[in-house]
Amino acid sequence: MHRQKVSNGEVSGGGGWQKEKNGKIDNRAHDIKEPPEKPEVGCSRVRHFFLRTFIPLFLMSFSPNLVIVLWYTAVHCDGSFARLFQILSGDGFLAGIGRIWSDIHIASPIAVAVIVGYMIWALVLMIAVPGPMVEGPITPNGNIPRYRDNGMACYAVTMIAFGILAILLPRWTGCSVTIVYDHFDEFLGTLTVFTHLLCIFLHLKGLLWPSTTDCGTTGNLVFDYYWGTELYPRVAGVDIKVFTNCRFGMIVWPLLVAIFTLKVQHIVRRSYYLLELFLLVFLRLCVCRHSVHAEAQKLLVMVRN
Repeated sequence: MHRQKVSNGEVSGGGGWQKEKNGKIDNRAHDIKEPPEKPEVGCSRVRHFFLRTFIPLFLMSFSPNLVIVLWYTAVHCDGSFARLFQILSGDGFLAGIGRIWSDIHIASPIAVAVIVGYMIWALVLMIAVPGPMVEGPITPNGNIPRYRDNGMACYAVTMIAFGILAILLPRWTGCSVTIVYDHFDEFLGTLTVFTHLLCIFLHLKGLLWPSTTDCGTTGNLVFDYYWGTELYPRVAGVDIKVFTNCRFGMIVWPLLVAIFTLKVQHIVRRSYYLLELFLLVFLRLCVCRHSVHAEAQKLLVMVRN
């Protein structure tokens, strides 16, 4: 028979000490709660700094330099990374990177003219080309972004216009559209500087005059600059994300493929090389076409960059 010991209103049984109240045994008395552990403040701060400051700084500094180094390797080192490492080790890594940047003519007249000209072209098409209006997802603050789904039409018009320009430009001016290839380092350097200026403008815009209520700051200047201070920035009714990501970036991609192909045609005048090359270009343009055609679907799930 199970025996219990009663002492000062407490009962010692098989389950440990139990409390007796009004003749009833309280089985919860023995469940002693340990004090919660204190969070590791130091570890949390290090993790926060790593995710919100170090990684953004690394990506913003590493990516532009990687692009320039890859161009330099292809043009000045015959594609040899071993030769690149020899150059960088001889001068010192940071000094070598600085010397590479110093050889690039940033904001050259040809780079500025082509970039600004294409931006105006893309902006006009984005506004003027007809297309159905589509809505994006409702934002946390209840805003619904709306877009004109004319990406495929803009892509087709741009590629047709490029083909006409590639034929007529040499006859009119003696120049070729492959001038982009010849001055590609200037385009890369100019676009790198321009994108930082654009990000500074968008950072200030999101803080001072946002387009919607989906805006704000985290209190970390580095992370705000990297992440953005506004979800859907618009200037004069033009959606900046659609313009930069879709109208500029996604359509420049097939344009560069076509330009580089024409340059190879000028350099390598052999039919069997060109046939293989044009087949690869055709596949690449098909991929670009699919990417532009899927723009409306992507916009529906577009999240803050």
